[in-house]
Amino acid sequence: RSDNGTKSEKNSATNPKKKYHGISQTLFTISKEEGMLSLWNGTSASIILSFNPAIQFGVYEMLKRQSGSDGGNTLVNAVIAKFVATLVTYPMQVIQTQHRAGHHVARRSENNLPLFHWIHDIWRIIRNDGIISGLYCGFETKLVQGCLNSAVMFVVYEHLILFLSRWLTP
Repeated sequence: RSDNGTKSEKNSATNPKKKYHGISQTLFTISKEEGMLSLWNGTSASIILSFNPAIQFGVYEMLKRQSGSDGGNTLVNAVIAKFVATLVTYPMQVIQTQHRAGHHVARRSENNLPLFHWIHDIWRIIRNDGIISGLYCGFETKLVQGCLNSAVMFVVYEHLILFLSRWLTP
């Protein structure tokens, strides 16, 4: 062992972590050091990505009205609904992941709306990587996971609705 300091001292020197003392001090420090709008970082992504389940449920209900809700149709409708929702919102998930990883461009000012940052980032990805390889990188994996989840969720949903409607109606 060398006398260069303890392991925890080395970690704190290379990866300093701020210690906050209470919520009000935390909010004050962050807004002072990073700007007031930084308190809402990630909010625009969450709002935009809330479209995914809305699209999924809307498409599912439309398909259900057209084809019925027996077991086979439920699975097919659920998979199609999740495919459509994921196809529409996946580029925003890619950008959100890049933001979390710190790959966004540091050209942001407090005067710009977050939506414009997202639009700029979409164009940057398309320009650098292309539409398919840039905005839909990893789409297949997300689609398999999402479609399986959707199929299970809507089968349970339909059975729960059936059970509750029989149980609650006289």
